Formats: sequence, structure tokens, C-alpha cells
Amino acid sequence: MRALLLGLLTFPALAAPSGGEFFDDFSQPDLDALRASGWVLRDGTGHPGLPGSRFTPGQLTLDGGLLKLRISTDGTPGNTALAQLCAPRKFLIGTTTARVRLRDSAGARDPVIQSFFLASPLKHDYDPDFSEVDFEYLPHGGWGEPETRLYGVSWQTVRIDPWQSFNQASIVKGSFDGWQVLTVQVEATRTRHYV
Repeated sequence: MRALLLGLLTFPALAAPSGGEFFDDFSQPDLDALRASGWVLRDGTGHPGLPGSRFTPGQLTLDGGLLKLRISTDGTPGNTALAQLCAPRKFLIGTTTARVRLRDSAGARDPVIQSFFLASPLKHDYDPDFSEVDFEYLPHGGWGEPETRLYGVSWQTVRIDPWQSFNQASIVKGSFDGWQVLTVQVEATRTRHYV
């Protein structure tokens, strides 16, 4: 296992909320049981999805302790189906770890972003209650750069259109194909990303 500090973003000191712990091994028998466990299977359109695409619960499946999220497309936004799993907003500070399969998809050259992220809702431009921490894997480049790379990104706030973001990112170039353990530690004054 390689431990690698990807990013660090400092914030003004925040008061820590009351303690709590959350764990899920995704052993539920079906999506209804997943919902009953408190998860929200996103259904609809909007950020951070491709404009014109749709998030649909049918893109999520449970398979013996694995939660699988798929995307499908015919190349048009209207026929692009995305997947997102959300939890109730209840933690501000803490450690989140997930075992995630990243894929290089041999033969494909389309810019694809594979991500694991924690985000609060963006209610309006420059929303002071918005925050987000991400791992973003671009196996085929994208955003004007051709290299395969992994980002660790910490967001403070954003305006979508026209784009203006307040974030800090660290980039590690190279392949991360395969199973990875991704960890984010959010503290009162900084955020750390580890692989």
C-alpha cells in the first residue's frame, strides 16, 4: 500500500460538531434496503452531471458487498445515464475511506473523470455553506491536458457559470488502474488526501 499526501487546503478554524461514526459494507440485499439504511440514490439532473444527462438509481447495483456505479452513453447528453449515491449531511470533520476501483479502459481515449467525493449542496453561486473534497481520476487526460493523472482537490466554494472556483488541488501523474484505498481527513483547519 502506498501512502501519498495529495493535497492540503487550510480554512479558518471551525467548531467541531458532536462526534459520530458511520460505516457501511454494502451488504444490503437490494437498493430498497440501501435506501432504508439512509442512503439517497440520486435521481434527476444537475451539477456535477454533464448538462443534459440524468442521474438514475438504475445505474447502481449491489453485488455481495460491492456497490457498483455505472455510466452509460451513446455519445449524446440526452442518452447519458450517471450514478451518484448520497448520504444525509451530518459530518463536518473526520476521516472518510473508501476502496474504489479505478479503470484505465484500454483502447478508449474519451476524457472520463472517475471520482470519489464528499460534497454539500451548492444552493447558489459562491454559497458559503458549500464545500467539497474530491479524488478525481482522469485516465485519458482532459481539461486541456493529455496526461493520465489523479487529483486531490479541496473546494471552499464555486460559481458554475461563468466558472470561478476557490479550491486547491494536488496532481499525481501516472496510472492508478485497479483497486485503490482513498482516504480524506478533514480537520478544522486543513484537508488531507491519501492513496
